[in-house]
Amino acid sequence: MNEQTPDEISILIALLRFFARLPAEQVEALNEYDMVCREKGGAPHLHDPLIELTEGLYTYCGASVSTPHHPKSFFVGPLPGTAVKTMHSLASVVEQMLTSRLENMFSREHLSRAEWERVRDLAREGLERLARSGTESPLSLFEVMCCVAD
Repeated sequence: MNEQTPDEISILIALLRFFARLPAEQVEALNEYDMVCREKGGAPHLHDPLIELTEGLYTYCGASVSTPHHPKSFFVGPLPGTAVKTMHSLASVVEQMLTSRLENMFSREHLSRAEWERVRDLAREGLERLARSGTESPLSLFEVMCCVAD
């Protein structure tokens, strides 16, 4: 990873990119992440990586704004207003999932559930809205986890 910490929008886009993938692609990405962790001899996450990524998605989507906030506060933006609306909708869906029974939701085998499909749809919509702004994110899943894991 670069010496410089990635900006919040790049992290958000990388999270959206992961959550927009099909279930099999998400499992493959998580398996690759596990392999990278083994190769590096450690992992940035303390708990299940899927839960940590979802918590990161909730945090970054919920902090999305269309106008800058106080420089010392945490926010992601400024983003287009339509993107902010999508991010807040996604944060709401993810919050419901995070407050549900985690063992019933946060397993790689459950990524094809309807709740995850709603997350995928909103993540794709968010990516489309952010693509118009010309922002890209080259971050790997391991790099994202280094930024969002507990």
